[in-house]
Amino acid sequence: MLNGFGSSISGQWFLLLCMPSFLFPYVFHFPFIFRSVLRK
Repeated sequence: MLNGFGSSISGQWFLLLCMPSFLFPYVFHFPFIFRSVLRK
């Protein structure tokens, strides 16, 4: 049980560390897209 608990926590940290790397480009470009939409 302790081993499964540790693996689940490491899996959650893996997702937390991987998701920002995937979402960073979208978050970085979002203000520019938002401004272009507001200008139209």
